[in-house]
Amino acid sequence: MAWLGSPSKYQYKYLKNKVLNPAIEEINCKINDMELELLQALRGRKVVQIEIHNNFARRKSLRYQ
Repeated sequence: MAWLGSPSKYQYKYLKNKVLNPAIEEINCKINDMELELLQALRGRKVVQIEIHNNFARRKSLRYQ
């Protein structure tokens, strides 16, 4: 069954390499205080869940005197 115009059969590795990783890298480069990472849950060799976590890089605020 196709979902949102996707082919009925596709491989996750192509989605990850061509869409997810480049998008995460671009966001990380453009937004300085954000660091995204892709986490995968595996069952055997099969990816059953993915999560994109946002690790904020907190900067020390400057105090004006």
